[in-house]
Amino acid sequence: MVKLDDRPAQDGPEPPNHWSGLPWLPDRPHLNPRPLRLHLRSTWSPAQVAVEGLPSAALCLVGWLDAQQAGQSSSGDHLIQIQAEPGTAVHLASLDGKLPPQLQHLSGAPGAYLLPAGWLDRVRLIGAHPSDGSGEASRTSLPVVPLMLRCGGARHGTDGLPDDVVRWPRRTSAAYAVVAGPPEGDFLPILARRPGVRSGHRLIRFRVEPGYAIDVTATAARLATLTSVRSRITDLRASGVGLMLPRRAFGRVPITRVFEASGRSWRRYRTSNSMSE
Repeated sequence: MVKLDDRPAQDGPEPPNHWSGLPWLPDRPHLNPRPLRLHLRSTWSPAQVAVEGLPSAALCLVGWLDAQQAGQSSSGDHLIQIQAEPGTAVHLASLDGKLPPQLQHLSGAPGAYLLPAGWLDRVRLIGAHPSDGSGEASRTSLPVVPLMLRCGGARHGTDGLPDDVVRWPRRTSAAYAVVAGPPEGDFLPILARRPGVRSGHRLIRFRVEPGYAIDVTATAARLATLTSVRSRITDLRASGVGLMLPRRAFGRVPITRVFEASGRSWRRYRTSNSMSE
């Protein structure tokens, strides 16, 4: 049960002066007026969470005042205990009607607080214990470090990126991919313009409907200020990926032309039906 003095007042503390990472969050959300201890369930071990962060598809985490509620809220073998500084945890019930689809199942949940990714620098790990109810008797001590969020499990299927990526294109567009064989991995690097010839490769031109691909460059800019978020974005940018097509979208992208390298030019090779072939 939520204690009355744990409910944040509407005229409570001001939010931190840096971006929360959640564009849908109100400018003046209902925040915790005093330090708040919460429980978060995790499939990762406490030691792994302390080093790598807590996995999440969304750019936020959900903590619970009551350990039993946390244990019932999602799957996981461990309960991670954290302390949020005043003005950093959003009373989730106050966001009823404002939550995005992936969080709608928590709408109106009593005793639940939202921890935006941009404010995790003011949230500290304080301990953990198994979710089997053994509690303090089996508590694990953790270094008192800021809680981090590890991107994973997003609906688009590309590991290491959050659900909230910048989508591409805005309107149906042609795109290109240079390949040496069948696409491997969970995404395909793509280009908005026809590239120069690469010996031993083929060039695929296909049609992309609005939002089917991910703008990696714009997503990197969006995540740049979220210092508590661990993602794959830095490695992608370092390898030169500016746009990507998630593997889950391959079957929804019709190929319009295929070319092969021929000297200094691309020569038409054949036409196929989709990127999944």
